[in-house]
Amino acid sequence: MHPTIQRAMANLGTDYHGAVRSLREMEASRPNDFDPPFYLAFFYSRGKQYEEAIRALHRALEINSESATAWFNLAYCRTEMNRLDEAVPLFFKARDRRNGDYPEAEILAALCCHRLGRVPRAVHLLRQTLQRHPDHPQAEFFLMRALRDLNELEEADGLASSLLDTVPTSGKASRDLVAAFNKYDSNVWDRADNKAQLKTLVERDGEFSFYPDTFVMPDDFDALAASGSGSHWIAKPHALFGGHDVRVFDDPADAPREEGWIVQRYIADPLLVDGRKFDIRMLMLITSMDPPRAFLCREALVRCAPKPYVLDDFDNLSIHATNRARFKDEHEDGEGTMSLTALLDQLDNRESIRTGLETLARGLARAMVGAGLFKDQAPGNLRYAYGPKLLGFDVCLDSNSTPWLLEVERGPGMKGIHDIGAGEGELFRNVVKMTVGDDQPARDGYFVSMV
Repeated sequence: MHPTIQRAMANLGTDYHGAVRSLREMEASRPNDFDPPFYLAFFYSRGKQYEEAIRALHRALEINSESATAWFNLAYCRTEMNRLDEAVPLFFKARDRRNGDYPEAEILAALCCHRLGRVPRAVHLLRQTLQRHPDHPQAEFFLMRALRDLNELEEADGLASSLLDTVPTSGKASRDLVAAFNKYDSNVWDRADNKAQLKTLVERDGEFSFYPDTFVMPDDFDALAASGSGSHWIAKPHALFGGHDVRVFDDPADAPREEGWIVQRYIADPLLVDGRKFDIRMLMLITSMDPPRAFLCREALVRCAPKPYVLDDFDNLSIHATNRARFKDEHEDGEGTMSLTALLDQLDNRESIRTGLETLARGLARAMVGAGLFKDQAPGNLRYAYGPKLLGFDVCLDSNSTPWLLEVERGPGMKGIHDIGAGEGELFRNVVKMTVGDDQPARDGYFVSMV
């Protein structure tokens, strides 16, 4: 790999814009090199700029039309834009460039067919995959779900038994299966993941009271300016990740005025741990879209800022933000994380905090159901075309221990999820038991029903 690409990949979590800029410059100076537009497309897709990613992939394919991965990524971008009909033949192009043996491409083509209502075609493709790759957990899982939509329950139950006999015995196999169904989900979840759309979602609910005052730029700038002085604000891009471009300020005149931003009332009096600000990455498991069923994971990951909290030091983001990838080299005590249980053990009002967190989560689940996020993933009679889903959402506690929802994460990092739970991959194993077999002990031990 070229050193420029290596540096860009290393900087993905800390300087997204700089990494993109370096790849653009590399592409301009090396117009016949496949790698710059190929990796540039990856960066664009991480930033949810799918049209830009598609254009970059077309440039890469003009240089090397035999790249199976480029065809796969092109198809994946189409799925993210809900252009499933266009994605299916592109997944086949990816498969054909590996002599018909690209199980992930075939599985994704089958998923698209299932979601388009072509369930027998989806079943045929998944059976084809299993003929070449017997006992492939992802193929078995999605075949099980397609068969349930065809009401072929005996075969579906047999696959479920097979999965439960094998996958939960391995933390890695469980993680891989969860990662697969979590990644290949519906872009409907962007209505919660996108920070501007999240505002619309919770305001539409009318009863959700755990969300800081939020203004979408530029339309809400006058309302922000009229909100009065004496408050602190945090500006965030709608769709970027990892704390990129976040800024804290106390004068509304300093707010960005261009599209693509929200400005949110900053929780200026956070509850502190060892003098540092923290947030809580919580997890919600959705096991069914119709009827809606959602569960809150009892355990969560607490992430501390690297530096002691000082409100008015706006320029030092390591005081105000907790992103692990961004500040991985700034923590003096490892990664600055602990479990929710470990946090609560340090506090006297642990039961009221846990109750508050569960109340917030229940309200968020209600708001998502009310906004149609579940219903829109069960088109027609297809109850199993989408899902299950493991959502992350980040919560801050103020000095009164009141919880505040900061944002929702459609695709929480697998490492962060892995760190939640008492044993190696234990949470993943319980998620598999619940999503394949609705396992009662797994649910009672790890999850609280929300919907």
